[in-house]
Amino acid sequence: MLWPITLLLGLFFIFLIGYLLQVKFRLKADIFLFSFGLGSAFVIFLLFSLNQYFRIPMSSAFIWITTLITTLLLILLHHRHLIKKLSSLDLNLGFKFTTFSVLILILFLIASYKAIFFPIISDDAISMYAFISREVWNNGFPPTPSSAFMELSYAWPNTNFALFLYNYFFGLNFSFDDIFIRVLVPLFALLNLLVLYRLTLLLFKKKEIAQLAVAILLSTIIFSAFIVQEQTTMYELFFPLLAIYVFALYQKEKDYRLLILTGIFLAATLMIKYTLIPFVLFFIFSVFLVKKNIKPALKLALIAFPLSLVFYLRNLIFLRNPFFPYFFGGTNYDDKLFQLQNKLMNVPSYTL
Repeated sequence: MLWPITLLLGLFFIFLIGYLLQVKFRLKADIFLFSFGLGSAFVIFLLFSLNQYFRIPMSSAFIWITTLITTLLLILLHHRHLIKKLSSLDLNLGFKFTTFSVLILILFLIASYKAIFFPIISDDAISMYAFISREVWNNGFPPTPSSAFMELSYAWPNTNFALFLYNYFFGLNFSFDDIFIRVLVPLFALLNLLVLYRLTLLLFKKKEIAQLAVAILLSTIIFSAFIVQEQTTMYELFFPLLAIYVFALYQKEKDYRLLILTGIFLAATLMIKYTLIPFVLFFIFSVFLVKKNIKPALKLALIAFPLSLVFYLRNLIFLRNPFFPYFFGGTNYDDKLFQLQNKLMNVPSYTL
């Protein structure tokens, strides 16, 4: 039962690394959200790069040595600024303990109770996330993708996100534990609600409208269902919402540092799931149309796409297709075998 301690330590270091990274941005608000977003994106980027390009096996010892060294380097880099600003650190989450926020916390606690005391119920989580996490725990590297229906997911961005943020960063208990796959779902759901609240409050200046937006999202079938299931939906929402919110702040304050931060969160979005690529393209194109100036859109593209290449180049180098297995197939991929297995996956189990 060490997982609560390891989870809190992991979340603390994610926040701390994110805070140290955004020190130069000198942001005045939403330090918690931006720090957690930057810390999450950086941890994924760093661990994925070291594991895939430098072939360093994943392990708890390696993760925490890397984390501590990174933290110490960032502290040394920003120590003068930290001494000046630490006393004025504002972690305002944008919520006050109103009746509305208490209701949200109650729902979060109910979802957390289900996550802690009930087993995984999602087929994808069992066959992909938990299995891949366990394999990497045993072998140090993700399994090699192939034409097998579920094995294709080894090359998908969302599994990499789950892989490096779940069991290994929080795995001080030095053993595989699927609790981290379960318990982070309601956590990211709560973060999504917080980002939406802050975004709506920024746009409409009224708490009532912000609360209504949160209530509407909570009442949707997809959100309310996936808050208690081990799907990647909650993670898929986090970075896109954060990118939209930061860009809205940029529109208000005209601070170029917020534009850079938007590009970073768009890069993190591209590393979560293939289906979010159209969202990022549409976002950047929309910036061009709204601003009627190509420079902001071009700056976003020059930040988002090169940073996200760390994942797509891995696929190109090792699997000969940046979007494996779509469009061009790739290493170990047999289209006929995949089509056959795809048909079998759609056959009701009672007929087999």
